[in-house]
Amino acid sequence: MTGPLADRLEYAVLEFVMGFSEQSHQDSWGEWQNHVHRTVSDPFQTAELKSAFKRLWFEGVLRLSKPDLHRRHAYDYSGKENDDDRFFYNGPFNATITDQGRRYWDRLKFRRRNGVFISHITEEKPVAHVLQKYLKLAFGDTFRVFVSSDAKSIGGGKKWYTHIIDNLRLSEVVLVLVSQESKAREWINFEAGFGEGSESLVIPVGVKNISLGQLSYPLAGIQGRSIDDIGAILEDIGNRIGATPANIDGMAYRNELEHAEAQLIYKSYSLEPVIATVGSYDGPYSQLRLAIQNNGNVDLELLMLQVYVPEFAESERAVISNEQKMGVHVSVTSRQDTAYRRYSCYSPRGAFEGKLPILPPIITTSMGQVTPSFAVTIKTGLSSAQREFPIFFQLHVIGYRTVEEECKIADIPGWR
Repeated sequence: MTGPLADRLEYAVLEFVMGFSEQSHQDSWGEWQNHVHRTVSDPFQTAELKSAFKRLWFEGVLRLSKPDLHRRHAYDYSGKENDDDRFFYNGPFNATITDQGRRYWDRLKFRRRNGVFISHITEEKPVAHVLQKYLKLAFGDTFRVFVSSDAKSIGGGKKWYTHIIDNLRLSEVVLVLVSQESKAREWINFEAGFGEGSESLVIPVGVKNISLGQLSYPLAGIQGRSIDDIGAILEDIGNRIGATPANIDGMAYRNELEHAEAQLIYKSYSLEPVIATVGSYDGPYSQLRLAIQNNGNVDLELLMLQVYVPEFAESERAVISNEQKMGVHVSVTSRQDTAYRRYSCYSPRGAFEGKLPILPPIITTSMGQVTPSFAVTIKTGLSSAQREFPIFFQLHVIGYRTVEEECKIADIPGWR
């Protein structure tokens, strides 16, 4: 918060107290100072913070009280200066918001909120920076446009998570950049939901020609904009903050945006359980395989594929090729108090203990869905209870965060 130190101290006290469900907090003087320091980084004197408490009490914003052994609010602050040392510095005291204080806090929050927060995934920071540049051209260089990937938005030494949350809370408008790659990311949806909860204006902004009808909640029910439509975005922001944006060079914006979108690099894949029916001389049998598809725009370099299957779901009829015998590492583990068999197979880049590589080393976008030769021979005709158990699977890709997925047997098409 900007402004005089006295105002910032008052705001810090109220923000902390309002963070509790009962909107009341009890602490010693040293701890109250520590809480305020987290919001007000400038040095302040003990007397300045005490004056902030006294002003809030005098204006009816806070009730100040002391506890005893039996009661939380044993007696109230008298307001007499000769009682100050005993009240503030001798043991804990309570600060409790009043009804009048709640109204005061709502007005204070409204006055404090300003600017725009651009929510985006790391891969799309070139686009976020172009949008940030043109928002500042439209509303002035001092207009606050927070972008987490911008070094000026988060200075060195800042606790990034706290800083992001604080700026979300302070922003009048939250622009959420959504694309095929970002729409399901947890952090994007968290920031959008936080903005909604803070009563900011949240606008989904479509990147790379995504259809906004593909979004899920909390973004699905909100009118969105295309990032190409900078005029509509500026109008939305201007209407919200009560300011008229300056004219910008729309052609230059679109040229910079096109260049930024051309720089975007996505690593994305899908891993899907597939059931295949295979014929043999003594009758057909079923196999579980994992199909891999590169959904990004750069090649995926594979290391290892792991699958966990409940032992009860495996067929006693082992149908394994010589290649698979040489290429799959098998071990037994326990999950959900149930015996599982873990299968691991490798690419030439991730070869382990001399195992034969049976994963392709690289999967390109143009290859479509790729199903490695690895397979588990499975039982059909499982009971309803058995079909509720999941299988687990994960793909290890160079430069990509490994995420374990799971799927109930009942949800795997073809596993009857």
